[in-house]
Amino acid sequence: YGTVTGAHGLLFISYCNTLHNIKVMLESMYGVTDGKTDQMLRFTTAVTGAYFFAPSQEMLAELAIK
Repeated sequence: YGTVTGAHGLLFISYCNTLHNIKVMLESMYGVTDGKTDQMLRFTTAVTGAYFFAPSQEMLAELAIK
């Protein structure tokens, strides 16, 4: 995102059915598991972060019943 001559950056998006997978992947990127950090971290600075949850159609249907 951003512009060529101005501020620009990287938008990282991850999808999975359990937060455990994202947690393990981020721990690996930051060297928690083996002490080796992802080389991408040499060129980037995290300025924000967030987790979002999108319920499945089945979960929405269950919530509608209650």
